[in-house]
Amino acid sequence: MSKTFQRKENKIILQPVVIGRWVEYENDSRPVMAAEAWGGGPKKPRNIKRNNEIPEVDISLKNLSNLYDWIEVRESQKISSLKDARNIKSNDVDAFIARSATTDEIGPLLEELTKDGIIIIPEWDNWGFSWYGRFLKGWATNIGFPTFVPVGNKDIDTLLRALRVIHNLKDLKILYIGDIPSHSVNSDTASISLYETFGVEIEQVSMNEYSKKVKGVNKEKALKLVDIWNNNFNVMDNCDKKMEKYTSIYIALKELLNEYNANSFTVDCAYLPDVELVPCVTASLLIDEGYSFGCEGDINQLIALEMLMSASGYSGLMGNLFENAIHDDVINNEIVINHDVIPPSMACSGRVMNFRDFHAIKKGATLYADMPQEEVTIGGISFDSKSIWLSKGKVKWTEDTVHCRLSIGIKVKDAVNIMKNALGHHQVLTYGNCYDAVKLAAEFLGLNIIEL
Repeated sequence: MSKTFQRKENKIILQPVVIGRWVEYENDSRPVMAAEAWGGGPKKPRNIKRNNEIPEVDISLKNLSNLYDWIEVRESQKISSLKDARNIKSNDVDAFIARSATTDEIGPLLEELTKDGIIIIPEWDNWGFSWYGRFLKGWATNIGFPTFVPVGNKDIDTLLRALRVIHNLKDLKILYIGDIPSHSVNSDTASISLYETFGVEIEQVSMNEYSKKVKGVNKEKALKLVDIWNNNFNVMDNCDKKMEKYTSIYIALKELLNEYNANSFTVDCAYLPDVELVPCVTASLLIDEGYSFGCEGDINQLIALEMLMSASGYSGLMGNLFENAIHDDVINNEIVINHDVIPPSMACSGRVMNFRDFHAIKKGATLYADMPQEEVTIGGISFDSKSIWLSKGKVKWTEDTVHCRLSIGIKVKDAVNIMKNALGHHQVLTYGNCYDAVKLAAEFLGLNIIEL
């Protein structure tokens, strides 16, 4: 089973910097004690031993690109003056990796480097240990810029994935189809504040434009895709007789995304002029192609999905929390997420997905398949985009519940706590444990984090 979504991404850029003036005490005649004892005296013996220790995995900056093909590490630069800080090329940098002096002189340099919100991380060794990270963290507290002190290769992996979340959010352009605000969900649609918080952009198109695009799809293209879908899916509920309509939706949405240079989309589904236009199948397929999707104009949910997908590297899905659930589910510490979107990569390996009608009304189309009983990360963003909740669990069961088609039972630590404190309309999940990476990204973004 492959849960990885297919997306061409720009690399995460790390810029190593040496900040401030480093005094070579043995060559400086002024500090007599420091020159004689610190500079000219014996080296710290256990530091020498530490430097010679060999890790299982070399996680040093020079080896990072060999471990992560989506990371680029640039040549180190010295920042010893405000002019240096202003001149450094930072418009495409995701984080500075800093070796910094401990004197007061670096304060103004750090303020200049972080004025555009770029994250600064203390340098680490080949074990992933940032031995002097506390100094930079102290400056971060005083000045107010985001940082993180890694200790070990797991922390480095968490950091890099968090940086990928931030990078992909800044690159996110949402195609919003329909009216703003949504007719069926409470979600943040304030484009300026969403851009300021996450870096995302929104492009709105009318429902009429979407409908016309579907009707105008090239018939030959649609029929060619019909043959592929009929072979790939177990087509039920007489959907084969209307398959050209559903392939036209896929083609139309791909064309709209390309026309508006968008890499994610949401539809104000409640006010679709025709049930046949529901995009559930298309959304399922496009998530596997790397397009984040928000149901019913739920921008908060779309952003949360992008965060989890970017952190995990896997596809994800969204749904309504505690719908198609019973009391015993909560009593037994199971939550239920229920919806009509499931990317094929999240289905059990070797299973042919069912292609069914929408809510058993003989119109529209959805997919269904059982899902692997594996670990998942779950979360959601509040209506005002200021808070995110996170939890972990394991898929225990999946069921075709018609309305909505897919129900997922997830064993969690405390279902009651989630029922009391979860936020947002739709919730999201992805396979794997990306909890720490999403949490760190949320800290960088300044979000309030609710751990459930």
